Amino acid sequence: MAHQTVTNILGRINRESPLNILTAPTHERYESNLAKTGHNFYAVTGKGIKDWNSVYAKQPDNYKIIEASELENIHIDLVLIQQKFGQYQALNPIADYLHAPKIVLEHTLPDPTWPKSRIVDLRKLTGDLNLFISKYSIKQWGFKENEGYIVNHGIDTDVFRPVIGYSARENKCISVVNDWINRDRFCGYRVWKESTIGLPTSVYGSTPGLSRPTNSIEELVGLLNSHKIFINT
Repeated sequence: MAHQTVTNILGRINRESPLNILTAPTHERYESNLAKTGHNFYAVTGKGIKDWNSVYAKQPDNYKIIEASELENIHIDLVLIQQKFGQYQALNPIADYLHAPKIVLEHTLPDPTWPKSRIVDLRKLTGDLNLFISKYSIKQWGFKENEGYIVNHGIDTDVFRPVIGYSARENKCISVVNDWINRDRFCGYRVWKESTIGLPTSVYGSTPGLSRPTNSIEELVGLLNSHKIFINT
């Protein structure tokens, strides 16, 4: 504990240096964009926490996968918790031990089949700062608008942009979703099936029995540039 306290003091001397942010692998495309802020991200592995899947995105140079034991030698400025099911339970005690502020970010919505009591219980898993992706998300999780901040999802327009050579788009619809069938309730697989009857479609993403992930970001950008319509359910 004493060693960690000294590390924390030293880490706060230079406030203009990039922040050291503790998190856990969650959404690879989201986090690879987040890493472009220039800060240092340390993602812990362990029980109840997923691994980084390089099929979805390359692991950025400033995003390190570490064991919890390695934290003794790293000053952590803040803890970013991106999931209430295992990740919060793993990272919250570490944040308390390090006396580091917590940001709790909600990427998704509660399951509509849950009883209200479960949402009330999960509502208690908060941080010093609570982030949501929309006003609708704040309401669904039982928060008031002044109890959280909204940071809308973004698109890296340096990567996802028109590409020379794709001026003639194919008269087809394209969708890109991982594990679409199993995540039907959240990602609208049945809605897509019903709404695209009779339409030419292409589907990409890691969904067994339906579609394959693209081999690279470059391939994905090319596919998006070669279709006329993107369907997001």
